[in-house]
Amino acid sequence: MSQFSFEYPWVLGLIVLFIVCAVFCKAKAKSLYFPHLNALMLGKRHQNYLLLILKWLGIMLAIVALASPVITKEYTNSKKEGRDIVLIVDTSDSMRERGFDPSNRQKNKFEVVKEVAASFVKKRQNDRVALITFADIAFVASPLTFETEFLQQIIGMQRLGIAGKRTAINDALVQSYSMLEKSKAKSKIIILLTDGVDNVSQVTTEELTSLVEKS
Repeated sequence: MSQFSFEYPWVLGLIVLFIVCAVFCKAKAKSLYFPHLNALMLGKRHQNYLLLILKWLGIMLAIVALASPVITKEYTNSKKEGRDIVLIVDTSDSMRERGFDPSNRQKNKFEVVKEVAASFVKKRQNDRVALITFADIAFVASPLTFETEFLQQIIGMQRLGIAGKRTAINDALVQSYSMLEKSKAKSKIIILLTDGVDNVSQVTTEELTSLVEKS
């Protein structure tokens, strides 16, 4: 919804001031009457009227400009209160295995996971979604965001081996918990997409279990 207004509406009062002055503040000067000059002045009257109109039009536009007209638009926040979701995607070497998709045996596990993740993100209209990828190490590829198109692009940019060859699931889960710990959402979800078990994390399974129990 748009609304037209002025930042300095009081400036418009100058229009009234100019009109009053034009009526009551005319210059008074002695003049001599030459009757035979009337015929010579007829041709200039139309020109004078035009100049008068242009003068007043210029004054009006200048005053309106000084009043600083603006158009304001009201926006409503269409984002409803949703969930905060962290996607954890495995980029380790084991995800190279093919034959995971019955419709296309040439696709490897990682390609299928990326398609599933992108499709999932596309449907999240009111949820914030983050992406964490892991192999030897875990790192945040995208923080929590409503920007689903941006996140789909980030998912498409991920590559196998980008973080090594092994599987640090526990480290990735700890990062997810740390991210959601700061979240104020009523519903918080972690989705882990992997084909393996942890074999390289700095965080042990016992430490991870303790963290989950405390949360």
